[in-house]
Amino acid sequence: NELILEGDYTLAIKYLDRTLKLTDHAEQQIFVMLELAELLMKSQQYPKAEKLFTEFIQLYPGSEYVEQAFVKAIRCSWEQTSTYDRDQTKTEETLSLISRFESRQAICSASNIAVIAEVKLLCEQKLAASSMYVTKHYIGRGMFRSAHKRLNDIRQKDLCKIPQIEPELLQLEIELAQGEKNKKTEELKCKELFSKYPTHEITLALAPKSQFLTA
Repeated sequence: NELILEGDYTLAIKYLDRTLKLTDHAEQQIFVMLELAELLMKSQQYPKAEKLFTEFIQLYPGSEYVEQAFVKAIRCSWEQTSTYDRDQTKTEETLSLISRFESRQAICSASNIAVIAEVKLLCEQKLAASSMYVTKHYIGRGMFRSAHKRLNDIRQKDLCKIPQIEPELLQLEIELAQGEKNKKTEELKCKELFSKYPTHEITLALAPKSQFLTA
């Protein structure tokens, strides 16, 4: 406690880790595990903190503290996710952890449900951004069949959850049509973009270049 008050988390973590290994008393173990996980989280040691919070959930599923352990494990997991242009395995793992939380959210507080809903949306947005990034790569490489599959998946799985991505999605569909030299589809997608999002930055950037802009 003195070390924590002094802000010496590194040494406090060592003492708590030692205490956790020595204690076999359930109540004390609960306290020490949570305290240690909290300090690891504050020290931005997210993988270790997540592992400890997750172990706590498995060991003490009926504990009054398990809800907070879920929330903090999910936040630690999110902190480890990569940018949209890199591997999204950790984002998927975070969503899997969120799914476990949701299976018991009927007994969780509204505030924690709201927090987890925000993290879930961030994960979904990142996965959608990753899919669009990969799609753009496919179009640039002339891998049009793969691009079509990705775009169809985004429309079917992501758009209903994140409707604000539609302008960027339409832009990719226009680029794909241009790559395939499909003037008809390009015209239809341009008109849809101009009609639905006339003031969007993507529309404004595309409009001067498009031969399909109508009054």
